[in-house]
Amino acid sequence: MSKANQTSETEQIPTFETALKELEEIVIRLESGELPLENALNEFER
Repeated sequence: MSKANQTSETEQIPTFETALKELEEIVIRLESGELPLENALNEFER
């Protein structure tokens, strides 16, 4: 198996639904002022 095909438990790709929910939570926190823009971008990029 090539290295590109191997994923560790911490690097698993989330499902679309999970990723969408996480993005929605980031937007809610950003809109409420709870999360600074720089932190929101860092969370989005992971």
